[in-house]
Amino acid sequence: MTPYADIEERALVWKIHWRLLPQLMAIQFIQMIDKLSMNYAGVMGLLVDTKITLSEFNWLGSIYYIGYFLFQFPNTILLHKFPISKYFGALIFGWGIVMFLTGIARNFAELAVLRLLLGLLEAPSYPIVFMLTSMMYRRDEQIIANSVFLLANTPLTLFGGLITYGIEHMRGLAGIDSWEWFMIIFGTATVGLGIVVFVFLPDNPRSKWLRLTPAQDSIVDYRIRDNGVVHNHKIQMYQIYEALREPRFYCFFFISMLTMLANGCVTLYSSRIVNEMGFSSLNAILLTVPQNIPDMILILISIYLRRRYTNVLCYIGSATCLIVMSGLLMLAFGTHVGVKLAGLYITCALDPSMLATETLIAHNVGGYTKKTVYNAAWVCSYCIGNFIAPLLMTDSQAPRYLGAMLTYAAGQGISAILFLYARALMARENRRRELLLTQGKSRPPPPPKDREKLDLTDVEDLHYVYIL
Repeated sequence: MTPYADIEERALVWKIHWRLLPQLMAIQFIQMIDKLSMNYAGVMGLLVDTKITLSEFNWLGSIYYIGYFLFQFPNTILLHKFPISKYFGALIFGWGIVMFLTGIARNFAELAVLRLLLGLLEAPSYPIVFMLTSMMYRRDEQIIANSVFLLANTPLTLFGGLITYGIEHMRGLAGIDSWEWFMIIFGTATVGLGIVVFVFLPDNPRSKWLRLTPAQDSIVDYRIRDNGVVHNHKIQMYQIYEALREPRFYCFFFISMLTMLANGCVTLYSSRIVNEMGFSSLNAILLTVPQNIPDMILILISIYLRRRYTNVLCYIGSATCLIVMSGLLMLAFGTHVGVKLAGLYITCALDPSMLATETLIAHNVGGYTKKTVYNAAWVCSYCIGNFIAPLLMTDSQAPRYLGAMLTYAAGQGISAILFLYARALMARENRRRELLLTQGKSRPPPPPKDREKLDLTDVEDLHYVYIL
């Protein structure tokens, strides 16, 4: 590309940044608040007002992920049928309504139905977000885009925690309890965000909201060629079979499931764990505000390492799992409140491993249907881990929850090994292709000029190089 084209591409990338990432970060904020809603409500009076037991409360955490799981396959179909912005906006609008209605639920049955519906409606969120970044960005840009998206977790969770702390002071206002105000306020905000996304979200590299110049429009083809994704409305069955035959598919599946055991714990229980350390409900909410700071620090370190060195994604994922495992062991065996609180914060540093997994999928899976299957499987395993986690937090183990913490820690250790195994598989294939292209007797033909339009998988395209 010419220097002029480089300038135009930089301008295009900034357009994508400013028009896409703010909306994705807002979606991330709202979804994070929705997921933490039971966590906060658990110490804001939900159990007393609705007369539910602690066991039923745990099931409310798990039921959400039943809905999340059940909608993954329908989502794979619907992603091929509707414009992403309209589909995503309608889903967000719907989950805002459900969040609002949760504020007026009065028993376990009503709460369970609403949590199931919330899981169904939020299920497509992560597959859509990572599909958008893999469509809109070059492969070497996706790590930054996905990191910015996940980095929003920390400042936005801090902000959300402070808002929740303020809402706790609204207890009794207009005869409404604080947890009910929480659901009403954030449910209304979610409905508004759904309308914005429905209208304004750029959902393809030539979206009208990007307002491309003729020069930028011509650059889009080069970018599509690099990101390895062509939006194909036809489901390619052979790509599904190809995905299911690959060992790394199962590596990523089990990494997600096992690492998300810890996530299911802290998402539902972090406020209660702090509360059981001897802090009041109000202070428990306040002390969970900084819980994502270690996560942000590790994400920033990951970004630096990714930009400084090549092929370190699997190492980053493996190291993060070991760090989180240490936090879980501090929670399990710590005797001082400060040690246990530090262990809780370290345990929340789960995003770098999730980012590594999703980036490995985004970078290393070619073919629209195949990538959709990988993303759907990743979210399914995410659901399974989060579903199991709360059920391990039994009354008999309180307040240390030793058995649960050791199970979560074992999951992190196994995931660290799986990251390294997946890396070895892809590195071996890279070496095989390099030898084939440089020394093979029957070398593959050069890549076709219209390669970006063929929707080739990474297996079909022997010029595809895996990023490790």
